Amino acid sequence: MLFTPDESIVVPEVDITTLTFSVSFPNDTVYMINDADGVKVTHGDIRRDYPRFAAGLQKTFKWQPGEVLAVIAWNSIHYPAVCWGTLAAGGVVMGLNPNFTREEIELRLRACPAKCILVAVDLLDKVLAVAEKIGFPKDRIVLMPDVDGNRSSSLTAAVETPSFLSHFSLFVEDVEPVLFTLKGSASRDHSAFIIFSSGTTGIPKAAQLTHYNYTSMISRMAADRANLLFSQDAPYLVLPFWTQPGISHCLIAGFYLGYPTVMTPSYDFPRLLELVQKHQPRQLQTTPQIVNFLARDPRVADYDLSSVTHILVAGAPSSREAISMCQDRLGVEVLNNYGFTEATLLVTRNIPGSNKIGSVGKLYLNTEAKIIGDNGEALNYEEEGQLCIRAPGVLNSYIGKTREESGIDADGFMETGDMAIIDFDGYVYITDRKKELFKCEDRLVAPALIETVLFTHPQVRDCCVIPYWADKRSTYLPRAYVVLTSDCSAEDKESISSVILSFVADRVKPHMALKGGIVFVSALPRHESGKVLRRQVKDIDGKSPANVLGYAPNDSEAEQKAGR
Repeated sequence: MLFTPDESIVVPEVDITTLTFSVSFPNDTVYMINDADGVKVTHGDIRRDYPRFAAGLQKTFKWQPGEVLAVIAWNSIHYPAVCWGTLAAGGVVMGLNPNFTREEIELRLRACPAKCILVAVDLLDKVLAVAEKIGFPKDRIVLMPDVDGNRSSSLTAAVETPSFLSHFSLFVEDVEPVLFTLKGSASRDHSAFIIFSSGTTGIPKAAQLTHYNYTSMISRMAADRANLLFSQDAPYLVLPFWTQPGISHCLIAGFYLGYPTVMTPSYDFPRLLELVQKHQPRQLQTTPQIVNFLARDPRVADYDLSSVTHILVAGAPSSREAISMCQDRLGVEVLNNYGFTEATLLVTRNIPGSNKIGSVGKLYLNTEAKIIGDNGEALNYEEEGQLCIRAPGVLNSYIGKTREESGIDADGFMETGDMAIIDFDGYVYITDRKKELFKCEDRLVAPALIETVLFTHPQVRDCCVIPYWADKRSTYLPRAYVVLTSDCSAEDKESISSVILSFVADRVKPHMALKGGIVFVSALPRHESGKVLRRQVKDIDGKSPANVLGYAPNDSEAEQKAGR
């Protein structure tokens, strides 16, 4: 069965720069606000500076369309002009997480060779070590200013950078740039951004997103603006520019829809509370982890969050219980949406006032879907299977892979890897990741279902369930990695583990009980999108038997508590 959206629009076939800068807000319209000192970047600033950066790339590096600019830097007011200037020169922007290790940077630069690397001053040593290893020329490494220095409202201010080019030197005024444009089907083939997938269970893949992917994204967001709650008179808190939400919501939509974005290099949960109290946004775009914190963390009571009316959750589905607790505590509406990098963000969304808690909403504009069974057969309403989507935001392929290898069939449907159900009203429910399902004694275990139960326990702040191979049982057993709401002693953990094991066993089928035990951890490794990096979880503490509570390889009292 083919599932279709309630509405579709015509998507313009042009380059994303031409479409974005076709809007006509006044030049003094605020685009970015630097949180540290209040310096503002306006539409006029960006309109002036991005062609100059394009000219600088063409003059300095003989830039050609399709060449890649890698940016390894923190969020800053200097980042947007670099991206827009690169796109205007026909280049492809590849933002990399500044927290990456040398090995992670090397892996990505080998997969996607760059013509030039822009790097934050404080990250230079790390990038130089990688450059030497892969043979990257130092004269093509350009420095971005430190986020704590040079906060001039003029993006072309001078800065001292001995031995390396400054990114400011690439803003040239004496050369007219050859501005890159696309029309028609060419916009479907020319890449604009390269974003690496989160790689939660394997090696990250390089998604190449085209200009058409982004024109479809921003056109649909503009048509759906009221439901997405963007407002020109309320700021939006910045998301990392090297992620799809940061590119789509802050870099592109912020300009096209005319709302300001508050810029800060990075932030954790306490910093988020400070930013909300200071800047008073009306909506938050966040992750399930933050929703859990907002629902349970005692620090929330110390801040004024009353400006927020809606919280939009993406990256991964949030549990029904966490959403209800957050709504009750803050008096807001929490909307669980669904999207991913390869679809250029949104696939489904809940509409304010028509929100179905537990679902991720209805299919987004221009998005078609099907649910397929284990043998590829199309399923109907209320039948669980893998969600496949077809939409103008879906990438052509991963770099180095064919469309088939990228999980896209001959009809243009992409396998999401997510198990889902669509109800008779058209609401989508994500039940688990297909590759995260495993068998315990020949019965299928859904980690997400167990995690949902765990999140309802008052002492659980965060959790992740993964399979543990039990040699003596010759099967996988569910094991939970749990972050508690408060610190406690080893003796208390023994007691708490017993309570949690029984709590879960009373609420799930016997084969889904936590027979693999519990590992208490201080934090779970997460991607910026909020997804747990499950491949890293297996390396946390659990390899030491002393850290695993409630597990024994034989039939034991502890295992009986877990619901054997």
